[in-house]
Amino acid sequence: MKKKIIFLFISICLMATASLNVKASTTEATGNDAKVCGASTEIGIPCYDSVNKLFFANGVPIVITTDNGKTLITWKGGSQVVDDNVNVFGGAHNNEKEIPTTSITMENGKVNNIFGGGLHKSKVKTSNVIVKGGTLSGDICGGGAASFIKDDDAKTWYSSDAKNSPTIVENANVTVTGGTGVTTKSANKVSAIYGGGEGISYTKGATVKVSGGTYGFAIPGGVNGYTGNSTLDITGGTITNVQHGMRGANGDASITISDGKIDTVYVGTPANATVEKANLNITGGNVSNLKLATVKNAKGESSIGTVKYNESAVKSVDSNFKSGSLVPTMKLNVILDGQKTQLDVPTRDYSKSENVSLLKEELKSSLNLQPTDNLTGFYTSADNDKTVDFSDLKEGSSIYLTLDKNNMENTKSNTGQNIIFIVISIILVGFGIYLALRKFKTLK
Repeated sequence: MKKKIIFLFISICLMATASLNVKASTTEATGNDAKVCGASTEIGIPCYDSVNKLFFANGVPIVITTDNGKTLITWKGGSQVVDDNVNVFGGAHNNEKEIPTTSITMENGKVNNIFGGGLHKSKVKTSNVIVKGGTLSGDICGGGAASFIKDDDAKTWYSSDAKNSPTIVENANVTVTGGTGVTTKSANKVSAIYGGGEGISYTKGATVKVSGGTYGFAIPGGVNGYTGNSTLDITGGTITNVQHGMRGANGDASITISDGKIDTVYVGTPANATVEKANLNITGGNVSNLKLATVKNAKGESSIGTVKYNESAVKSVDSNFKSGSLVPTMKLNVILDGQKTQLDVPTRDYSKSENVSLLKEELKSSLNLQPTDNLTGFYTSADNDKTVDFSDLKEGSSIYLTLDKNNMENTKSNTGQNIIFIVISIILVGFGIYLALRKFKTLK
């Protein structure tokens, strides 16, 4: 009996040990140093370098959250507790194999930097970074990191043409709905949201959307390197500075702002960067300052594009902008067939007939009306009893429009008549060919 009890006890211990071993191998990331998380690491298996505080998802979708006050990274079938200063990469480290997609979602926890791409030699087709909450002491980047750290796999950093960089992300997508970064100006590091990458990296295109959170910078381009055409759409959040680029080269960069609290919006980049065309459209929000930075392309030519700003959304505008380079706008409430649309239109002297004509064409275009549609009435109320005095238009004015219905019906009628004419013409031509063929056969 004693032997049976001892045997049973030993069996239970062995089973428990086996269970613990299985848990360790299936729920934790492999590796604990840079060598293991380098070129030999298999794509599709996350790897954690606890020495250098680097986590590589290697193309596996991951979620950053917390567990018992510790930052936890989870994925399908596994998880890893990480240091609060960890740097998270969606891609790989020194691996040339292309990763189709990466996905990083941060819900909670603390990290240093997030990169949608990989570190050093790496290639990602599409990166996706979503930040919903948590705290960052560093940056959010849609691209990869070409420098960042020197280790056994990268003793020197790539320093040639960024368009030939081995650190590649084709399409970078960054969405920020929350979270908190470092914004204090006295801090050594201010957190930024970037569409592109770090170091001499290559990001073919970037899309950045910000609707919440608190950060120091929001930039459609990258920290450095090359970022192709990029867009930044801000619909909320609190941001200290917004600008088109930081360092390196950028393609066309477009920024739209409809809401949010922003200290300063810079048109362009710092002096050591280029942008092929810098576009800006501020339709709302609370912007304290609109300033002119360096706006030049790779050839050294001025590259300021279309710059529009709603006058009620921007408190102060830099006097260094050249005359005519800015388009101040105001919001109008336009009502057509009972449907209200709020439009941003240029602020002009509407006592001049030529400016009124421009406004009418802009209204037709914004409302997606047909060229043949004719706006015949502009009224101050739905009763259509008082016409608009265009010289009195200001922010928030309402215009009730009427269309020339007869013109629209005539257009439809004319279109129908034209179709009938074409059909009859085809029938007559066909009948003529038929008669000609019969006559030809008779002559034979």
